[in-house]
Amino acid sequence: MATKATRGNKRGRISAPSVRPEDEQIFKGLSFFYVPDNDIAPARRLRINRAKEFGASWTRDLMTATHVVVDKKLEYKDVEKMWPKDGFGGRTPPKVVTEDYPLDCIQFRAIVDASQRKYLVNGQPEVEEKEQEKEPELPTPAVDFGAQAKSKSKSKSAVSSLPLKPQHHNKGKWDYVPRKGTPSQNGDTGIQTHSPSKGSDKAGHTPLLQDELSEYISMMQEFKDLPLDVDEEEDAQSTANESDAQLDLDHRSGSENESQRARRSSRRARPTSKAIAFEDRFACNRAGKKDANQDNPNARTIEILQKMNGYYERINDHWRTIAYRKAISILKQQSVKITTEEEAYRLPSIGRRLAQKIEEIVTTDKLQRLECAEEDPTDHALQTFLKIYGVGNKIAEQWIAQGWRTLEDVKQHAKLTPSQRVGMEHYDDLNTRIPRMEVTALGDIVKKAAAEIDAAVQLIIGGSYRRGAESSHDIDLIVTKPGTESVAELRAFLSRLIDQLERDKFLVARLASSHAGGDGSKWHGCCNGEYRPIWRRIDFLLVPEAELGAALIYFTGNDIFNRSMRLLASKKRMRLNQRGLYRDVLRGPNRAKITEGELVESRDEKRIFEILGVKWREPWERWC
Repeated sequence: MATKATRGNKRGRISAPSVRPEDEQIFKGLSFFYVPDNDIAPARRLRINRAKEFGASWTRDLMTATHVVVDKKLEYKDVEKMWPKDGFGGRTPPKVVTEDYPLDCIQFRAIVDASQRKYLVNGQPEVEEKEQEKEPELPTPAVDFGAQAKSKSKSKSAVSSLPLKPQHHNKGKWDYVPRKGTPSQNGDTGIQTHSPSKGSDKAGHTPLLQDELSEYISMMQEFKDLPLDVDEEEDAQSTANESDAQLDLDHRSGSENESQRARRSSRRARPTSKAIAFEDRFACNRAGKKDANQDNPNARTIEILQKMNGYYERINDHWRTIAYRKAISILKQQSVKITTEEEAYRLPSIGRRLAQKIEEIVTTDKLQRLECAEEDPTDHALQTFLKIYGVGNKIAEQWIAQGWRTLEDVKQHAKLTPSQRVGMEHYDDLNTRIPRMEVTALGDIVKKAAAEIDAAVQLIIGGSYRRGAESSHDIDLIVTKPGTESVAELRAFLSRLIDQLERDKFLVARLASSHAGGDGSKWHGCCNGEYRPIWRRIDFLLVPEAELGAALIYFTGNDIFNRSMRLLASKKRMRLNQRGLYRDVLRGPNRAKITEGELVESRDEKRIFEILGVKWREPWERWC
């Protein structure tokens, strides 16, 4: 009998919590009041001990509590019964949260925002948005219960998102929306998988353009890394392969304790489909002005995901780049904030791992995986080396493999080409963005010199400048002349123009001669304005009038928009490049081009849009 009793005591006994080092005590100074107010249940006792381990104190007095931690099975009315009738004597009431709140804080090693709807007890009114903004981080005031009662009617009358079809409650379907329990933070109860409605136009957003190009912009966002000079970029990997690749790539890149979360989430049912309205799947429907998405409720999440995507681009991790680009594209479409893993997972193109990262960003305002990447000294070196003109990933990685980490290391040890030497000597200048006004002024200097040589020649500033950007990385000047049919007719003019600008000491370096591109259509170099002695990158692009329409599309961008146009042309059995739109192009094995095909249009930019069935977009509306 004594043995049995001893065994029973061992089963019921839970060891006292160990205390973490002071720098890990994220709950230091916080007092948790648990509901129910006991530690009889083993699971609750474990949660209490876990909180103590990270610095929290367990209080049995509501008046001294900073947080009220409520079991999930209970409702808000159970908490209200315990609330002091006379209030808290002027002090801030404690925050009311579910049992998940302390666990998530421990998971992310940070005090997360307790006002998020995922921590609301069932039946608990939400805090008004303005009230949330006023809350300090630590300690944070709790929801005012008197104010909550008054706000109940407001939250009930909040406008809900319009579903694409009537709601149902079949959890096996992709568009399942849980039954209404606690209201969402902004009053919306559904997730919109389509772009904002017409009402957004009033805020200055460009109206959505519903045309076929949208699909291909979306696809090109995924395959941006393929070279523009190759026509075979249309043969992109299938969506199915991308999804499989994402499962493989993501399992290697999780944040802290992510494997545990993955095991927990793998038991949840995955939606059988993530379908979305056909026209809403395409990025073209979101193409518009550069600042069209600045008010997106998911802007912070997108910002951090873009940084993570930039890291994967630098290290040539193609599949992760695709996965992140797709997730960013989908989030830009949402008119409500995506705050939980399940909300993100229900969206098209977002897998379980990325959904977990989205929740981590919303909860902690950071991503541990990104922080680790940014702390990697080799990534800092890679970013530094890639900013040297003439240095690509292959060369930069070779330098890193040799142990070089700084520009000084490169100066001492590397054998640089003349162009790379210029890039090193003027590293800061060439990596400084050029203000729009300066691009205009430098362009005017070139136009004046060109007019003195041949008044019929026209110079058009392309690139991001033509799209209306406030600053540019370099200056792209398209050189054309009425009546010209080939590049050869413009080469002599360009040679005279370069000589004149060098004599005027406007052009200060040649990075690639006019014949380096094979057909002699490009010249790359540096210029130096008199009023501001900073070296700037400048390119001259020779375009005969016969090809001007296609060239304007190509040299205006942006890159995603260009690729989408070219892919759309390919699907229509045509081919679009900087020289024109062609049809009946014969191809051999592996899509090797046998014939150029028949020219359909090359002079008129708008006519090319029309032939491809694309709504016309002004240059400043081509941001994707």
